Amino acid sequence: REAGFHATNLLLHIVASLLVYSLARRIFEGAGLRAPETAACLAACFFAVLPCHSESVCWISGRTDLLAAVLGVGSTLLFMRGRVHAALLLWLAGVLCKESSGSVTISVEGIASLTGKEARRAVEAARAA
Repeated sequence: REAGFHATNLLLHIVASLLVYSLARRIFEGAGLRAPETAACLAACFFAVLPCHSESVCWISGRTDLLAAVLGVGSTLLFMRGRVHAALLLWLAGVLCKESSGSVTISVEGIASLTGKEARRAVEAARAA
């Protein structure tokens, strides 16, 4: 039974790392970096092997952290693509998993101010809704 929990946690960590890659690539492209794929790959690799994440992957009780990470980063990506309602649903699910994922709203505002017109339009649409 424990192997199933561990495998699920490992799968969630892999999904979170891939979402971090996607988010980092989008941010680095918006910032005008010369090689955004390489920088995003490095960011995702650092995220994947960061020692503080080992507890979440190894312990069954760490699943809440992994779910909050997947839902929070997924919410940010959807928001950046202009899918505000879907992003709000993922954000709410993330908050239900772990309250600290409520801070995603702060990161979305920061990303929107750094990445350009597309994200700024999404922020303005969310404020108007």
